[in-house]
Amino acid sequence: MTAVLNELRRLEEAEARGALRKDEVRFRRERLIEMVEDAEVVDSTAEPPPAKADASPELSTSDQLWILCALIIGAFVGITAMVAWAVRDMTIGFTVGVTFLAVVIVQAFKSIKL
Repeated sequence: MTAVLNELRRLEEAEARGALRKDEVRFRRERLIEMVEDAEVVDSTAEPPPAKADASPELSTSDQLWILCALIIGAFVGITAMVAWAVRDMTIGFTVGVTFLAVVIVQAFKSIKL
């Protein structure tokens, strides 16, 4: 780029001395500028462009939380039903299911770092 600027200065000096006519200076300046490749200015503070969408996009945190809740509730219902069927008593099955749910909730709160 410095060479281009130097050449532009030489053209201006030659024009000022009267060595070149204005139309010659304009023609040479245009040719010189055409030779320079266009530079793309990149803003370093701008965020990078978003990545292309994959075939399997990642789930958001709220989606993961809903899936986890559905799995826990499904496990609760499954354990309650299996125990109730095995011992032929819904009360015991429900008690075991609630106990399982309480263990999961306590472990979840223990893992939260405050």
